[in-house]
Amino acid sequence: MSISLSENTLHIRFTHPKTRETDVEPLPLTTPTFLFRDEKTGEITAIEIINIKEALKELNTTKTE
Repeated sequence: MSISLSENTLHIRFTHPKTRETDVEPLPLTTPTFLFRDEKTGEITAIEIINIKEALKELNTTKTE
């Protein structure tokens, strides 16, 4: 696993794809957040959050009581 934070963009790599990454899937958040999947297995290989500060604010305001 590798984690990088650069210019407020958080990228977490869980595993490397066996072939290549496809099906970049946006998550249902206002803040741009994407899941990356292995083309062959469909396994999630990484997540990227474009504005981590805004994502944390958004997640904090949407938590259930």
